[in-house]
Amino acid sequence: MAPSSARTTLISLFALTLSGTARAGACGLEALTLALDASFDAYAEADLDGFVSGRDAARRTLACVDEQLPGESVAALHQLEALDAYLPPRNLERAVQSFHAARMASAAFAPSEALAPEGNLLREQWELSRERIDDRVPLYPPRGHRLYMDGKAGTVRAVNRPVIVQLVTGGEVTETLYLPPTALSPAWSIPTQEAPLVSSAATPGADRTDRTNQTDRTDRGALPLAVSAAGAAAISGGLWALALSSRGDLYATRGAPTEVTLPERHREAVEGNRATINTVGYAAQATAIVAAGLGAGALITWRW
Repeated sequence: MAPSSARTTLISLFALTLSGTARAGACGLEALTLALDASFDAYAEADLDGFVSGRDAARRTLACVDEQLPGESVAALHQLEALDAYLPPRNLERAVQSFHAARMASAAFAPSEALAPEGNLLREQWELSRERIDDRVPLYPPRGHRLYMDGKAGTVRAVNRPVIVQLVTGGEVTETLYLPPTALSPAWSIPTQEAPLVSSAATPGADRTDRTNQTDRTDRGALPLAVSAAGAAAISGGLWALALSSRGDLYATRGAPTEVTLPERHREAVEGNRATINTVGYAAQATAIVAAGLGAGALITWRW
């Protein structure tokens, strides 16, 4: 594309000036709106340089924005990325994803005829986006923060389209992120033992869900103890049976233990067998104690 009028040239100069302003620290919603308007005007005038300048200014301003973004501004940002995806080298799937994100940010959003006229390939991507639905994963804000996804309070992120995430604490924006579908969730969103699993401020019934999750984790911890106790009890029973069986074999042909009189040539072998049987018996007793301890631990840990 090339400038086609004096108006286009003025738009390009304005966009270049605006990008310098954003670098200097203009991070408010007004600066972002100006950058977006400059980008859209340049695109409609087929001015590639003006569009790229306005796009870059909008991206820089978004990175340092210090205000909660309304849905209309978020939709405009996603539309900007859809237009960028349509430029060579084209990425039509990214354009569809961005239009889908714009539609989810603002129900009233639709690309204008000046940007995506009827019969244009970009208009077809908009129509395709209207058939998409979100695939979502939870995000966990740091303690004391609230999350805004595409201008709306919430704790779930769509992973099949881009999303603009804002961290807010005390009414002030502390971080603004543009997350494309391929981006990993922020490191602060990984839940810890100190952080709640679900933000109760944003999700009704979160306390009940958190208690249920804690109970599930406790029950899962008790199950290995119960299984181990059962295994130890089974081993103990097997050792007891072996000891009693061996003891019975030892005295089967010689009467009661108190009546046995052994020839000298058999005494050494029998004494060895007796020592083995006693060792097995001691092992059975020790295993029984372990089984009892594991069983008690399982009962204490399990939540009824």
